[in-house]
Amino acid sequence: MANKNVFLHFESVSAQRADAFAPYSFSNNQERAKRHLERNDGPQWHGMYGGAPAVLATIENGYPEGERKIAEFHESIAASLPRALGHHRTRVRGAFGDELDVHSLNRGAFDRAWSSSARKIKQGSGILRLCIDIGGSASVKAEALQWRGIAGMSLCEVMSRAGYSVEIIACFATSNSDKSKSMNAVVSTVVKPRSSKANMGLLAATVTLPGYFRSLGFCSIIRCCDKEKKFAAGGLGQTIEASGVLPVPEKITQLFVPSSVMNKDSATDWVKQSVALLQGSVAAERRK
Repeated sequence: MANKNVFLHFESVSAQRADAFAPYSFSNNQERAKRHLERNDGPQWHGMYGGAPAVLATIENGYPEGERKIAEFHESIAASLPRALGHHRTRVRGAFGDELDVHSLNRGAFDRAWSSSARKIKQGSGILRLCIDIGGSASVKAEALQWRGIAGMSLCEVMSRAGYSVEIIACFATSNSDKSKSMNAVVSTVVKPRSSKANMGLLAATVTLPGYFRSLGFCSIIRCCDKEKKFAAGGLGQTIEASGVLPVPEKITQLFVPSSVMNKDSATDWVKQSVALLQGSVAAERRK
């Protein structure tokens, strides 16, 4: 019998943080959450010195080291990336339209005298939901986990410049999250709404800092168990690919940064392939 998927979604990191510190139904779940919010296993686990308390501070104050890594990576690959086709509105000229060009009229070019602003692509295709899978097992080092966030932020920069409205989701999933080994915890958090400008300090402190997953993320797994009236497993289950369980919204292009991105080379390959993939998708729409 397949495990039950238990979904937990937060509209912001601040909402997730508040939930982590809120009371739990069971005392052992409360104690597990408290331990992960106070845990300090060094930079190889959290990605920085100071443990979970330091990670929570970066979420409030920013993470310059993460911002630097994102900028350095993007600068190193920007010149080699394929060009992303834009979703901006373009001027369309014809015999009818919204604005009259008197110069075309005087030249006798009546078939091009009028112009209007139009989008050549179907409605909804310019929205990109970028899901960064931040989960990882205990054996995965912090150095490897950071690369998914770095790759995701690089792609966000490219596609935002091409006119896409980019929403960034931090997500992860674990199987056998509870002691009875009967449920999957599927957690997602909006770290950049598509209607807002990227907060680089917050993004660096979440999607590029493994301590975010290993503190607030762990508490969210425990919360999933608590909601189902279950005790969280000691190891909080085994990591599974979020892409296999996270729902796909309608009229939105959803793209995952997978767990296979673990170093600079794989991050570079993924960004290039993703730009080419999205470029091809837009080109196909324009040919319709």
